[in-house]
Amino acid sequence: MRAYLTTVDWPRWLPLLLWLLAGLLIALQIAPRLGDGSWQYRLGIGSIVSFNGVPIHWEWIDVAQSALLAEGVSRWHAPEELDRWGQRGVGLLSTQNASRFLPGPVVSWLALWTRDLWRAAVVAIWLCWFVAVGAMYALCRALIADPERGRITGIIAAGLVVFSAGFTARASDVDTQSFGYAAVVVGLLAMQRSAVFSPGPLHAAAHNQVFRHMLALTLVLFVADATKNLGPPLLALLWLFYVGLDGGASGLPLLSRVRRAALVTAGFIGLQACWWLVVHAVVLGQTYSQNDPWRHIAYAVSQTGGWQGLVGWVAARNHTQIANLMDSHTGLIVLLFLPGFLFLPRRAALWVLIWVVLIAVGMTITRNHPRTAYLAYPGMYLAAAAAAEGLGRLAVARWELWQPRLTRWLLPMTVVGIKAWMVLGDLRGDLTQAQRWFAG
Repeated sequence: MRAYLTTVDWPRWLPLLLWLLAGLLIALQIAPRLGDGSWQYRLGIGSIVSFNGVPIHWEWIDVAQSALLAEGVSRWHAPEELDRWGQRGVGLLSTQNASRFLPGPVVSWLALWTRDLWRAAVVAIWLCWFVAVGAMYALCRALIADPERGRITGIIAAGLVVFSAGFTARASDVDTQSFGYAAVVVGLLAMQRSAVFSPGPLHAAAHNQVFRHMLALTLVLFVADATKNLGPPLLALLWLFYVGLDGGASGLPLLSRVRRAALVTAGFIGLQACWWLVVHAVVLGQTYSQNDPWRHIAYAVSQTGGWQGLVGWVAARNHTQIANLMDSHTGLIVLLFLPGFLFLPRRAALWVLIWVVLIAVGMTITRNHPRTAYLAYPGMYLAAAAAAEGLGRLAVARWELWQPRLTRWLLPMTVVGIKAWMVLGDLRGDLTQAQRWFAG
């Protein structure tokens, strides 16, 4: 047996083994929370209803509306006790649910197999969480060129996602948030790995081959937007990092990068326009505005006296953003964020900075909540994981005579362990993290 273990190609099998371990750890986290209900239920926040004996939050209506829209059915009614704004029960389709149309049909399809909506939602949360872990690992490998450092940083960052407040908060609820949290890291990974802005033989390939890659990236961005309105920040990163700074190190001239980004952006806008034409045709224009990002932005501009005032207003609210980042990612991650820049390669550090700033600005002018700040987690976790990996590497150099392999992993695993202890607190009766998460 020992001889066999020494012949196994562990670097090749390690990602698969880690992914399977992550799936098991996620399942072990979800299972004990099923009987107690979500964080929101245990805190007594919001309108809770009993669905087949299971307490769930009222936002299950958002999942139901998009599922009904996919079926072409115009039953948008909700129980009167959940009609918080006097509009949920009048038979109108929420524009938020029309734009975030993906979660509903997925949960509805899973319900065909589970025979129960709530069980389908739990399976969907597990799948989203599982996908986010794998995508986070792959994203770290893609952004850090050094294979060894990228692998270790990816393992640490994936561990942080496994013990992550964003997914944990909805572990036993019927909600759409987990889809957005999975889609954001998948969208970021797709941009980083896309041959459209990466070096390689594609740059000398035929024009139609380049166009296929641009089309694939456009579709990924459109699907990501269909979970949590992620299109604008993803496109902003596309222009700022991959076009303006040549973040993909493609070596393409600026004009070529601009042309490719413009085609991707135009395709995304075109798909959005076609989708809204379909929506209005299905519901005959019977919609009402809810959580439209552009309305929030217009309101912020009107409150600050124009775009120049808006910049100052955003800067003045930095303390709120830091508080939301700490509530959504824990103080440990925020503490390791800045040291992470010392260990990240320059391009990866710029990528992290731009993404976190985009989310901070976006939530300032739209929805200023911890659940929105959590969308920064790919950048926050990458920087924190890089700090843990770098400090572990320095520790090996300092204590090289004392079990270097153990020393290499001791600090990173301690960071993941502390994060797990904080997020798993509700299982031992400590709802501190839950209260911070819903502070907004």
